Amino acid sequence: MIPIIGLMIGLYILARYSEMSKNVGIGTKIMLAIFGLVTIVCLFGLLISSASVPAMF
Repeated sequence: MIPIIGLMIGLYILARYSEMSKNVGIGTKIMLAIFGLVTIVCLFGLLISSASVPAMF
């Protein structure tokens, strides 16, 4: 249950980053891209940890 909530929050954050990047300068777009990558990495880590498959590593 907790990983699903985390996934929904992460996807919401990515959607907000997308909205924020529409009318901003190049510096802010780069910053939002970095934050987006960090969010994607965190979501991937959350999905891996929720899989509970020890044979993956």
